[in-house]
Amino acid sequence: MEALTPLLWATGSGEDVMKRIAAPMVGGLLSSAFLTLELIAVVYTYWRYSQLKKSLRTGKPLMEIVGLEGESA
Repeated sequence: MEALTPLLWATGSGEDVMKRIAAPMVGGLLSSAFLTLELIAVVYTYWRYSQLKKSLRTGKPLMEIVGLEGESA
């Protein structure tokens, strides 16, 4: 990404083409990093927490709720 950011402030020949190419790439890198590091982790945590709550509420083992009952490691 360090190589792409100077293209956003470039002046001179070809700058209009470079900016159009670099801007979506920089935005994609930033949004994919946020998605991977933050959003997916939060969604996964809420999903697993709901499975744990369901296990405690119904009295069933967590492995049964998750769908791993009867499988051997």
